[in-house]
Amino acid sequence: MIINERKDRKVMRSSELLAAVLLLAACGEDHQPMISAATPLNGSTAIDTSMQPQVKAGGNASVDPYDRKIVLFDVTGGAHKTVPGTVAVEGAAVTYEPSGALLDGHDYQLELTAGSISGELLDEVDGSEAPVETLSWPYRLGFRIGSCPRVRAAYLGDGPSILLRFSQPMNAAVTQDEIQVLDLGGKPMELGTPVWPDTRSVRVDLPADLEATGLYTILVSGKASGEDGILLDGDGDGKPGEPNDDFSIQFTGSQKVILSRLPASSTQ
Repeated sequence: MIINERKDRKVMRSSELLAAVLLLAACGEDHQPMISAATPLNGSTAIDTSMQPQVKAGGNASVDPYDRKIVLFDVTGGAHKTVPGTVAVEGAAVTYEPSGALLDGHDYQLELTAGSISGELLDEVDGSEAPVETLSWPYRLGFRIGSCPRVRAAYLGDGPSILLRFSQPMNAAVTQDEIQVLDLGGKPMELGTPVWPDTRSVRVDLPADLEATGLYTILVSGKASGEDGILLDGDGDGKPGEPNDDFSIQFTGSQKVILSRLPASSTQ
């Protein structure tokens, strides 16, 4: 059962609101993010075989789909195979239309190379969801066909708090009990009551400020479960529910982006 937020959490957290205000101030009122929306969200799983991935650019961007600047790849098991299809451009929206159904149990990445999106007053950031992240090229929108729950992003927020984003809807009651944050000595910290802004995201408050250079660890046990009962694919190998299929990542007390939602390479 998803735990209701306290009254002071019924609106956007002050830190997120401040971040949005600072972004607007930095960009100027006429500036837009280079990427304003993505379907599905980057790193998603439990996607249908009929998916036609789409990226929307901000503002009055121009899109160049020629010379293989925008291609969908099958990256299952470290492959990098072109998926036949066509690129449809409507305004600043780019949709890749595969020639046939995508394959169940396969990982895909829609790849946009530098120069595929251009225009004035565009800041090279991914604004498809909060928090905004800095882009690097090529931009890759990754997703998997079929259920395979993963931790797809993690962020350190004010409070301090940890925000985890999962790749598909999760069983909140099961999953929240499988989350730990280890302190500098490797001992589990006393976490606040988990809050689920949606079925794919959970926030946990930490008991105290973190040391800026201290090394901490997030653990999500392989017993965490999707809404459909599929266990976590903690190591991202496409085989959920394996023995010791836990997710683990270390971070420092000043590291705002603990795990980026933006794939760093064409392999999973």
